[in-house]
Amino acid sequence: AGGAGDVTWTLNQLLNDKRFKSANGPSVIYASIPGPELVEQAMKAGVGGTVDGYAGAKVDARFSPPAHIKGTVHSITKGDRDAEVEVVIKSGSLYTIVVQKRKPYHDEIDFTRLKLDPRKVDIVVISDIHLGTYGCHAKELLAYLKSIKPKILVLNGDIIDVWQFSKSYWPKSHMQVVKHLTSCISKKTMVYYIPGNHDEMLRRFTGFKMPNFKIVNKVVLELDGKKAWIFHGDVFDVTMKHSRWLAKMGSKGYDLLILLNRAVNFISEKLGQGKISLSKKVKDSVKSAVKFINDFEQVCAEIAIDNKYDYVVCGHIHQPEMRKISTQNGEVMYLNSGDWIENLTSLEYNNGEWKIYKFADDDTLKTAPIYDEPEKYLDNGELFKNLLAEFTFPTKS
Repeated sequence: AGGAGDVTWTLNQLLNDKRFKSANGPSVIYASIPGPELVEQAMKAGVGGTVDGYAGAKVDARFSPPAHIKGTVHSITKGDRDAEVEVVIKSGSLYTIVVQKRKPYHDEIDFTRLKLDPRKVDIVVISDIHLGTYGCHAKELLAYLKSIKPKILVLNGDIIDVWQFSKSYWPKSHMQVVKHLTSCISKKTMVYYIPGNHDEMLRRFTGFKMPNFKIVNKVVLELDGKKAWIFHGDVFDVTMKHSRWLAKMGSKGYDLLILLNRAVNFISEKLGQGKISLSKKVKDSVKSAVKFINDFEQVCAEIAIDNKYDYVVCGHIHQPEMRKISTQNGEVMYLNSGDWIENLTSLEYNNGEWKIYKFADDDTLKTAPIYDEPEKYLDNGELFKNLLAEFTFPTKS
């Protein structure tokens, strides 16, 4: 708290403090100071460029003159409803957030969306994103991915929905998810891609590997003396083995139901009734669907117990879950990462413990502006060009 002049005075003290002059000094984030001219200069310089200008003391210069900020542009973020444009400038070990218009900073997402100190996680498991379908919540997923920094990221199947892939529907936000996932590889996150039934064409590339990236059918990890078995789960789906055409037809019907659900939710929220999940109501009311889920979980658990695994981690059925299952031969922790169609969930392992992450419970992310670029559907040429660029890796000559 304090007056307008206090903001500039405090920043000047930090800028002149010898402890923060070196890039290896203690990291400090200063949020924030208005400086439209410096923001404009940073936008021209671009991320990685250098700026040298002044900010602050426009309203009150009694206590301190404008802050002289010289440094490297760390990030540029457009679209915030208050700040409009936010620029992070790194001077030594000091990160100064310079805004076009004044904005308060309180929540974690206020900083993570500016690429400042994402939340560190040991392992993240995500499945059933279904990029390329109308039901995919790519914007929310992108916000979540930007807020974390996992050591290991497991993409546990049905990431791109090849079954329903349409060249006429590939929004820019879906491409942004692909871009972010590939950037994780270059940032030293170990990424495992386990193809599911909807992206099964990638199974022909099983065994492909490069630094920090592998395409595999399963992942077995040693976690603090315990073994985790991670796989998509469609191998235990009877319809996949004997009625593939029925499964594909059901998938299209599910996508239509999701579209209808969005329309219903739009009206429901306008009436103050909140969101409802039609597909969940259908699944919960149909005994065969409930039995299928229970049978799926039981089969996975039994095989995991017989093979001496401590954790069995699946996707496929769009049902986030974490519970112990016991048989006469032992017990196992069954985990399911859910999906990014309805549940918007993932699994996180950190400090020896698993948890289900739920976007709906993340107040900082769900209330923040989650995507600051206008949505745009890519035409065939743009789509091919972008996908080729993202999946072309440099080779040694």
